[in-house]
Amino acid sequence: MNVFKIISTLPLLENYNNDINEWIEELTESFKLWDIKEQERRFILCKEWEEKNQVPSLKEIKIALEEYLEITPRVKYWNLINLKINSNESIRNFNYKYLRKYNDIDSNIKKLITVNNYVNLIKSRTYSCLRILKEEIEDIKEALKYAEKIERIEKKLNLNLNNIYKNNKQK
Repeated sequence: MNVFKIISTLPLLENYNNDINEWIEELTESFKLWDIKEQERRFILCKEWEEKNQVPSLKEIKIALEEYLEITPRVKYWNLINLKINSNESIRNFNYKYLRKYNDIDSNIKKLITVNNYVNLIKSRTYSCLRILKEEIEDIKEALKYAEKIERIEKKLNLNLNNIYKNNKQK
């Protein structure tokens, strides 16, 4: 096993815009890719913790990085509320990012987050927003599932309309 090759492929936190969850996820995937299962080997590949004489878990690394980067619960909250769906991004992919950030927030702060906040983040998907509001969904996770369902239905309808258009064009 070439340690230098492994180190050169490990994700850098600076490339993740301080999104520690995404970085940890990519780091974990890299460990799986290189078949690095032992905690000690992971530790050797990560920066040493001088003040501790034990091997840190990924959760401990995450907490230490959040403290160092001053990522407070307030910052996590604002990062979540300011997340926006990209024009070419599926709702499913967006929801994955959203849930990762949402689950990382303290339970007391989660109480401040409403379905209207979520609808505001996906407002470029007008039909999904309208349906969620019309159904008066109050639970965030239910709203996410419903938005994904609406997107799947829209895709099926668009495929059917495209097929009808092609058939009519050929006649």
